Amino acid sequence: HLHGFRDEHKCYGPVDVNFENQIDENSVLLNEIFKKKGSRLLYEYDFGDGWEHLITCKDVLSKEPEITVTGGKRACPPEDCGGVPGYDQILEALADSDDEEHDDLLDWLGDYDPELFDAEEINRIFRESDIADLDF
Repeated sequence: HLHGFRDEHKCYGPVDVNFENQIDENSVLLNEIFKKKGSRLLYEYDFGDGWEHLITCKDVLSKEPEITVTGGKRACPPEDCGGVPGYDQILEALADSDDEEHDDLLDWLGDYDPELFDAEEINRIFRESDIADLDF
């Protein structure tokens, strides 16, 4: 999906998408953006659904920063679920076994737990992977 990153001054995104004043996201390192504690970056994912994630640097520990997830809420919403309104409908239907969509959603989503957020698992994936090749 289309995506982009923004700080106070610049916009970063995929090289094959031509947004005005956009910088190729592959030409910038995280330590160029997160230079100090409190640095922030807005990650926008799937412009059609409009997901926004605020990424905040909690501390700079070394010249070669390690990416570590320190917290979050809930599991990622399913792909193409219709943005916040669609996700809210899914949550309501999952919570109500009498809802006419409940069983179909269970078939579609499988073992999906909307309350699950596992920072330890995410950090394990970061440690074991080349983060530039991860597809979120």
